[in-house]
Amino acid sequence: IDDFIIIRSDGSPVYNFTNVVDDNSMRITHVIRGEDHIPNTPKQIHIYSALDWEIPEFAHLPMILGQDKKRLSKRHGAKSVEFYRNKGFQPDALINYLAFLGWNPGTDEEVMNLSDLILKFDFKRVQKKSAVFDQKKLNWFSSQHLKDQDSEKVLTAIRVIEPDWGKNRNKNFCLNVIKLMVVRSNSLLDIITGSVYFFKSPKVFEAENLKTIWNQSALVILKDIINLYKTVNSWDRTSLEKTFKDYIDKNNYGFGQVMKPMRLSLCGSLTGPSLFELMELLGNQEILNRLKYAINQIELNE
Repeated sequence: IDDFIIIRSDGSPVYNFTNVVDDNSMRITHVIRGEDHIPNTPKQIHIYSALDWEIPEFAHLPMILGQDKKRLSKRHGAKSVEFYRNKGFQPDALINYLAFLGWNPGTDEEVMNLSDLILKFDFKRVQKKSAVFDQKKLNWFSSQHLKDQDSEKVLTAIRVIEPDWGKNRNKNFCLNVIKLMVVRSNSLLDIITGSVYFFKSPKVFEAENLKTIWNQSALVILKDIINLYKTVNSWDRTSLEKTFKDYIDKNNYGFGQVMKPMRLSLCGSLTGPSLFELMELLGNQEILNRLKYAINQIELNE
């Protein structure tokens, strides 16, 4: 090791010297940091020895890489913790994912809270190979934590991000929306942005959907559906689904041929949770109103 500098010519100390003084002052016993600090470690050990201070245990972790297998940096679009918080990723999910970058417990178990991670962590299982940051994997961890979370806690967390979410409906309604949405959401923000049609009926539709789905055949189908659902004895998901299936069987329609115009009418898009659970939650009058509005839009479009 060369005769390295610890104080600049202007009298200000450099990193390696201040780091040793700082850690010693805080009685640090173990230093665990990225492998990019390996060149600094022997220099700092020399400083500890020169000052006759106890030398901590040093360990170095592999770096986190981008998809191109190069060190993760701003050029990869690396984001801050605040960015992920604002996008609706919760602390437990983010910590869980980061813990598994370069480490695993030696079992198939992946979804853990902080207490589990602390209990099961063993430094011997830290890998030497660098880990690649994968947004899809983070999404998966986040989705699993959402599914396991109590709906009331999810509601509280949502309103930290969006205080007015669901304010025009009662708490029980909002909790049911969450139960329907968590199974297809990666974050709190997914629930917020994906649940708009639960609280407000769609009024504007994409031109491509109007062109390909809302046609003369769809007009006939939706009018039939309205008449059928006006007369159902029970407005629950099981009865609603049975009425739907009986209708397509009787008329030899394909499932999507009926489902697509219905979902577009009720949600404003072709994706979403179980249509019959949604219908049960929104209630018969709201559903019939949305279907009637859709019929008017098709007739105007024609």
